[in-house]
Amino acid sequence: ASPDSKYTAALWSGAVYTLSPVITFAQSPDVVFFEIKKESGDKAVFTTVIFGNSDTLKLGQSVVYISGDDHSLVSVGRVTGLKKGNADSNGISSLEGIETDIVPKDSLTGGPLITLSGQVVGMSTLAATGPTAPAFTPSNILQTALSNKNNNSAQN
Repeated sequence: ASPDSKYTAALWSGAVYTLSPVITFAQSPDVVFFEIKKESGDKAVFTTVIFGNSDTLKLGQSVVYISGDDHSLVSVGRVTGLKKGNADSNGISSLEGIETDIVPKDSLTGGPLITLSGQVVGMSTLAATGPTAPAFTPSNILQTALSNKNNNSAQN
């Protein structure tokens, strides 16, 4: 997110909100988390997503991917691969990437990968695309980035 750029969100209702970049995601430069700035007295209610634990995904599990540029796309598929990282000192390795039989468009990033119970377990990112790379960054990595940002903000 460029410090000189201005960002807005236009909702289906016609309401337009100013967005403030909150954090850029170091593992993927195409991911920026934003905060919506509401005017005083604005009664709009926003529902936050519910992140699932991406480490509990199973091979063959059904998932839904939502994306779109000039129109909405919804794809249903299955988890076909779970890329694990290096093991920590306790021998536990965390999930670094999610592969599915859904092929996201390379140019469209930021779409959520959702379980059938409605939990976001991944997001398409440039870091997660490529001929040998998994197509989705796990939600646990995204949650850690957000948690680190929130912890750093609380300490300042």
